[in-house]
Amino acid sequence: MPDKTIEKILFKYPRGQQLEVKDKSFTEAVKFVLNGNFGKVGTPIKITFPATNKILYFDDDYFRQFIQGHLSQKEVIELTQCDGLFRNKEMVVTEKNAVIDPQSLWKKEADNYTLVDNDNHIVVTKKASTFTEV
Repeated sequence: MPDKTIEKILFKYPRGQQLEVKDKSFTEAVKFVLNGNFGKVGTPIKITFPATNKILYFDDDYFRQFIQGHLSQKEVIELTQCDGLFRNKEMVVTEKNAVIDPQSLWKKEADNYTLVDNDNHIVVTKKASTFTEV
């Protein structure tokens, strides 16, 4: 699949900063961000494509693998696409009594929220009012 130019891609950062990248390919935009061209704000957490409303969770490891050629564009999109990123407003207690502190980051897929945590795979189905979108 050719890496065509995308009119606009938005990268959102943990502290609310947002970077708008225009008229670059997906690969060029990801390289631009990973090379630290947006100052010292760290790594983004979310990519949004306004033309399609597609949302990706910016998993640093997956995107670095993509740039290094270990994952294809299709693979990195499939691994990171979600319905949105959210933070819990209150403490979340799982069915197995794990306690998740407020303001933790979650990926939403259908009616499920998956905690963004490399060490623990926690998926919950909670009321949308428990979360606020990032």
